[in-house]
Amino acid sequence: MTARDVDSSGRPGRRVTAAELGQGFDARMIAATGVMIAVVFVMTRVFQPSIGPGGYIHLGDIGIYVAAFVFGPLVGLIAAAFGTSLADLQSGYGAWAPGTFVIHGLQGLVAGLIAWRGGLPRLIAAVVAGGAIVVIGYFLYMLIFIPAGVLDADEGESAAATALAAVWPNTFQVLAAAVIAVPLVLALRAAYPPIRRWGAGPSWVEE
Repeated sequence: MTARDVDSSGRPGRRVTAAELGQGFDARMIAATGVMIAVVFVMTRVFQPSIGPGGYIHLGDIGIYVAAFVFGPLVGLIAAAFGTSLADLQSGYGAWAPGTFVIHGLQGLVAGLIAWRGGLPRLIAAVVAGGAIVVIGYFLYMLIFIPAGVLDADEGESAAATALAAVWPNTFQVLAAAVIAVPLVLALRAAYPPIRRWGAGPSWVEE
């Protein structure tokens, strides 16, 4: 199975470079970015079961994947970074905001680079990569910053134990988001096919 690029008219086109990803970022895409920041913020803020000193789990990853897969890596990056970190700041988890900005921003960027306009195999690869960024990223963030006093671990609990305890909840979070987001994105594409041609970048055709 190979992939080739098609242009906005559906004809075979050349591969678009990273430098060209921002081209075509028009008013429509700016509006989409603003909407997706709000969507990610609300989905992160509205459901926040605590996992103790490891923070909380949320539904924001669903919005991140929708933004990245439907609108591309730049929208995924911006919506993920700002939507989730603003939710941290607004809900009393300000110590998490710097790590959240970077970790979820990378999640949205990488997921979009892998699967923007891609078929099911690329969507699956993207949620695996994005999920790994979240789980590993937060593990390292807790491991580094809990000893520095940025985060408060339970009395008598080491930073490593706190970080390890958060691995399974974070894994559940990203798996649940993948199970929901992939069918949702495929349904959105089927319901409104022109959305696959918004902005710049490649459209993947599986052969």
